[in-house]
Amino acid sequence: MEPERYEDIAELAESIAEENFANGKTDLELILKKKNIILVKGNYEKYFIGTLYHKSKEFTVFLNMDMLDENKIPRIRFTIAHELGHYFIDEHRNLLKNGTSLSFNASHNCDLNEKEANHFASFLLMPTKRFLTKAFDTESGLPGILQLANQFESSIESTSIHYMKLNCCNGLLIRWKEDNTAQFHLCSNAFANIIGSGPKPSIQLNPVYLDKLKNELDAQGTEYKVLENATNLSRWLLHIGSGSALDLPALEQTLRLGAYGGITLNYN
Repeated sequence: MEPERYEDIAELAESIAEENFANGKTDLELILKKKNIILVKGNYEKYFIGTLYHKSKEFTVFLNMDMLDENKIPRIRFTIAHELGHYFIDEHRNLLKNGTSLSFNASHNCDLNEKEANHFASFLLMPTKRFLTKAFDTESGLPGILQLANQFESSIESTSIHYMKLNCCNGLLIRWKEDNTAQFHLCSNAFANIIGSGPKPSIQLNPVYLDKLKNELDAQGTEYKVLENATNLSRWLLHIGSGSALDLPALEQTLRLGAYGGITLNYN
């Protein structure tokens, strides 16, 4: 996504959030009501998680409860916010009005549309000024991310990404899957400068070490418990040799995400 486009979508989302912010969070139901967008929860197997549908000049957000848990409010909120992104981003809304499905049609750049809708959703749920104010009043690292996710009723995953993109700490975030492979990773601007890389340096995951972390967290039996260890950057970054000048000490924090893997944050 081009930087100007990134900023434009963020500003659009934040302006809508500020108009509909109440009780410490963005009121998505109010936005739906103002725009006469119908919300439907149904069971659609595994065809989609959420989708925005246009017919007879009406927009409807469908939530697939076969893929969503009624008790996982943050994920439901992010899904609604994502679909609102398709509504408020002009190009997306116009595609829908012209009969193009953003979910299933391959004639346009689906990946870009999804990234833009995710970007919109993050800033709709977590507007920058409000997010940074809360972030600097909370603990650093994963404990702070958990507090922010609770405050804004946003998912831990989306909150952690937002936290890093807004440079709330100087570190490297890795989202790993249950099979010990990486789902995504990113680092703060300052951290990238220190280690001489871009925002996504080459990482390495040690399956034996990750299994050890998972076993320690599982043994505690507490949901969303943060495990802390002292580490060096060479454990996680491929281009940093053990004992080299860049092999700096860091605080390693790991959080289990149920059966879906976990998140590790290294920062100093």
